Amino acid sequence: TKIESKWELIRVSDFCEITSSKRIYKSEYVEEGIPFYRTKEIVDLSSKLPIQTELYISENRYIEIKNEFGIPKVGDILISAVGTIGISWIVSNENPFYFKDGNILWLRNINANSVFIKMMLDYIFENNIGFEKVGSAYKALTIEKLLDFKIPLPPLDIQQKIVSEIEVLEAKEKKEKEEIEKGKETIVNLFYNLETKADKIVRLSDETIFQVSIGKRVLKNEFVDNGKIPVYSANVIEPFGNIDKLLIEDFSKPSVLWGIDGDWMVNHLPKDYPFYPTDHCGVLRVKDNSINEKYLAFILEKEGKVFEFSRTKRASIDRIQGIKIPVPPLSEQQKFVSEIEKIEEQIKTLETEISEIPKQKEVILKKYL
Repeated sequence: TKIESKWELIRVSDFCEITSSKRIYKSEYVEEGIPFYRTKEIVDLSSKLPIQTELYISENRYIEIKNEFGIPKVGDILISAVGTIGISWIVSNENPFYFKDGNILWLRNINANSVFIKMMLDYIFENNIGFEKVGSAYKALTIEKLLDFKIPLPPLDIQQKIVSEIEVLEAKEKKEKEEIEKGKETIVNLFYNLETKADKIVRLSDETIFQVSIGKRVLKNEFVDNGKIPVYSANVIEPFGNIDKLLIEDFSKPSVLWGIDGDWMVNHLPKDYPFYPTDHCGVLRVKDNSINEKYLAFILEKEGKVFEFSRTKRASIDRIQGIKIPVPPLSEQQKFVSEIEKIEEQIKTLETEISEIPKQKEVILKKYL
């Protein structure tokens, strides 16, 4: 597979040089010199460039580099070559730095728009073009493989038009992601504010208030491709599959699901939504309408983290029923739910817009390439 374009496809080796980081040993550490990082630290910081070198000065991790080509320069395109392979970014930090291991490649002396080249490389990795994937990871990226990649190289003015239009989309995406995070933070703050208004404590074992149950095992041959009933297992966020039978008959009340023996997860399902829980999925319902189920889902998720439920510490019915929760007045709960539903709707709209951005980028690329 290759990128389709009206422009000639040019090998990376024809318009830039590529080098890689070299492994550093403790014997090479010096008290004064150039700070260095592990590849993981660089990847984690890639969204926060320019890299804040002062973050690591206290660790006295310095090396003396005699060959300046071994030091990334402003404008170089860095690419992770192992692990989370294909993550790339452009150096914007004028302060020199280095890497501890040999897992970073970078391109230099590019006779092209470096942002455009980065976009093309991102496209290659995002679409797995001409690069072998093994399981959930790629084989290690080598200099030889990268040099052999081919990308279209239109005139510089066309490159700049592509960059300008895509940067508008990326700025929009960044702003929308920030708004989503603010929305989520607001929801958490509203929840903690509501919790302070609690006027009683109840235990989830109180059978006058709660109905607590677990599902039943589903056999492989019971799943149906076009089944109408979603099946929830330890992952209570995404259905495991679909079947055409029910375990629970009454869905007139909302349900709060929790994962019994996986990563700790809690989900809220509205009333009149039929589903099938497996024996890895717990179901919690409120009998007397004294507690709003969305509030209950929030408080259960929080308490589950306190209890440290996980793959190794199962969230069994006995443990769940042992949880005590604060209960504010119902009117306050309903006010809270009304506010967060508005925020959740805004978040959903933003997430939909973000999901369309890759298609919009594709339209721009096809228009010019």
